[in-house]
Amino acid sequence: MAIDPICGMTVDEASALPAEHDGETFYFCSELYPFFGLLLSPIIAGAAMSLSFVSVISNALRLRKVKL
Repeated sequence: MAIDPICGMTVDEASALPAEHDGETFYFCSELYPFFGLLLSPIIAGAAMSLSFVSVISNALRLRKVKL
């Protein structure tokens, strides 16, 4: 048995989707990793979400000034 590094779910290695990264094999319960082909560090993912949040807020504030 292995643990999916994305969702933390326990998966059977025989039925899971394997992917190798830096010489280590990871097992996934869905096709998300093989589809995109990369593993994101939680720090990078958090930074991307923060930048997305800042972008949404700044655009919302800009739209308040426009009269439609």
